[in-house]
Amino acid sequence: MKYVTSLNHVEIETLQQMHASHPSRRARMRAHSLLLSHQRYTIPQIARLYQVDQRRVSAWMARWQAWGFVGL
Repeated sequence: MKYVTSLNHVEIETLQQMHASHPSRRARMRAHSLLLSHQRYTIPQIARLYQVDQRRVSAWMARWQAWGFVGL
């Protein structure tokens, strides 16, 4: 299974803040998806939760791996 690489404490805190209060619903969803992946939720599980295609979730993770917060 594909998961995000280990998140450090600062990344986790920032993603939690984004999930709680970012003005963009999509940014909140992407931040939460990364947190779920860090907790070992699979791509299919995350895709079902947000009712999106698995390729979309995979793309979010790839952008995170490549560009970090800028990729969100």
